[in-house]
Amino acid sequence: MLEKRKRMRRRSSALVLLQKLSPFAFIFLFERFRPRPETGPAYLLPELSTEVVKTVQIWPAGQLEIRAERTNGIWRLTEPVAYPAQSTKVQDFLDALQRLTIAHKISEKELRMDPKADQDYGIDPPQLSLSFNSGRSIHFGHRTSPGDQVFVRIPGIEGVAIVDAEVLNYFPQNGNSWRDTTLADLAGGDRKANAEIVRRLLRNEDHGPKRDAVLLNAAAALFVAGRSKSISAGWELAEQVITSGKARAKLTELASN
Repeated sequence: MLEKRKRMRRRSSALVLLQKLSPFAFIFLFERFRPRPETGPAYLLPELSTEVVKTVQIWPAGQLEIRAERTNGIWRLTEPVAYPAQSTKVQDFLDALQRLTIAHKISEKELRMDPKADQDYGIDPPQLSLSFNSGRSIHFGHRTSPGDQVFVRIPGIEGVAIVDAEVLNYFPQNGNSWRDTTLADLAGGDRKANAEIVRRLLRNEDHGPKRDAVLLNAAAALFVAGRSKSISAGWELAEQVITSGKARAKLTELASN
């Protein structure tokens, strides 16, 4: 009888111990075998989507602002001069920034230890700054000592990022870097060929350099005549007139008189 009681006490103790250990065993097994999220590269601008960017502003140190705007899928410069832009170069620039990853991050604590850190890294004042859709500015500083990386500071985000300096090759060096050079291809032809060029433009079928030249001239004329507040606004107005078919309808009306 006594031996039977001892066996029952041992069994009860084992059950109590098992109950106490069960939560720990579950936690161990869960942590050991739970799926781990895949780790990927840390992007400098993880929320950047090139498709929604309509305006790019760049401020090179000591130079005028370079501003490009996209309307109906076509990029044009509005600062320092109004001129059609090379859309491919602007898109390559955006793509380079979208895939830009952080090689190293200098924490805010490390920055506070050096009162002159922003100056040493070329962040204050920045060597160049940029903004998308008139939003938060992104400041680029000096290159690192080897020269293959560059310091970047984004106000509102702690720390200074170090990224591949190759991205600097995509920035325009001045206001002419993104200007569309295909405007040299504006040669017309005889009266019949020129008439067809005009008809194609007014039918909204030609989106090449000839259209850009027409829009630029119209924008300048509207601005000088006081019909628009700026050449950029004049461009948009002229583009609306062509796209809506109003210009074509007016030509048809004049031709029938």
